Amino acid sequence: MRFLSGTTKHIHLLRRLVLIISLLTTFDTVYATNSGQIDLRSVNLEEHAPISLDGEWAFYWKKLFTLQQVQQHQPDFFIHFTKVWNKVPQLKETAKAYGYATYHLRLLIDAKKTPVLAFSIPSIYTSYRFWVNNTELAHNGIVAKDKDHYKPQWLPLVQSLAVQKDTLDLVIQIANFDHYKGGASRSIKIGAPSRVYHERELELASDMLLTGILVMGGLLFFGLYLMGQHEKEVLYFGIFCLLFVYRVIGVDNLYFFIIYFLVLTGI
Repeated sequence: MRFLSGTTKHIHLLRRLVLIISLLTTFDTVYATNSGQIDLRSVNLEEHAPISLDGEWAFYWKKLFTLQQVQQHQPDFFIHFTKVWNKVPQLKETAKAYGYATYHLRLLIDAKKTPVLAFSIPSIYTSYRFWVNNTELAHNGIVAKDKDHYKPQWLPLVQSLAVQKDTLDLVIQIANFDHYKGGASRSIKIGAPSRVYHERELELASDMLLTGILVMGGLLFFGLYLMGQHEKEVLYFGIFCLLFVYRVIGVDNLYFFIIYFLVLTGI
């Protein structure tokens, strides 16, 4: 009974630590995007938290368009950027996750207030090219119309751009022939570089803290299992903690940290 009481205390402590981490995470600011356009001219991005570009983007299925081609063609339909292709009812194909598409969003800002703009681009399933007014700002892997010529990559990025116009046309080409999901499931965020980079650092720090807590928690419960009365619940919880570490490291911001570390060290 004492052992179970002690175990319960440890579980409550771990829950409190996870709650603290959740409170450290930043809340997204979302502005309505309608029919492929969002107007942020009234927002001072230098003083505002990073803004998520959610909502309706123009969508061109099975087309890899440049900005000039986007301007010459009507979209197939409009799609919420964070809705993966699997959940798009307009796509009638069986394997909707596999294919390629182009997204377009017109962004209206006040360039005088924010002469330099930062874009936080999440990992996208599973390759993309991203342009702002015909300037390629970022890419992951190689985008192509077939599996033989495309190359997947899954890496979140933050890129800055000096803006000279109030109208920014964002064009993203995405291709996926590997993952069971296609498209994007997380938002692109924009803001002043200092705010965007600060938010990324907070996310990375919270992921590192969560990883440390899960590793220590997993080892703690393994130790309790080996030295105690061998309750299966304790063993299962320890295994869960260590397995969830892989999810944090392999999927979220720590994946970016690990790749960056490998590049710096030349491994």
